Amino acid sequence: MRQILIPLTLVGLIQLSGCAGAIAFSAITIPTTAERASASSSEVPVAFTGLLKEFDKNTKYSIAGNNLVVRYERYQFFPNVKEMVPECNRKIQDVAKFEQFSYKEDTLRVKHGRNVLIGISNCEMSVTK
Repeated sequence: MRQILIPLTLVGLIQLSGCAGAIAFSAITIPTTAERASASSSEVPVAFTGLLKEFDKNTKYSIAGNNLVVRYERYQFFPNVKEMVPECNRKIQDVAKFEQFSYKEDTLRVKHGRNVLIGISNCEMSVTK
């Protein structure tokens, strides 16, 4: 493992120091290439960093071994998770059907997020055969 120092956000700086003049750093740990390669295929995280294929305007996906990862994002003026959850589930079903990828329902992992600056809501889903 190696550590990288990254500057905190301006909000974090203000909260930590009480003023914007101080510089604060946070350390994050990133696994090396060898450590990532030694991980088993069932340990693929939801935030998959490989090349994604485009399924439709708002949906991208990737298949890596026994894992299917789908990323769905769209603009929402008012964030509404209740509206996004069924859409995310429908998208992973559509992509799996298109790619003829059968998966176990109990392996579904979903992560929701939002970019508040531009109003994009997203969800990342991962399933295993």
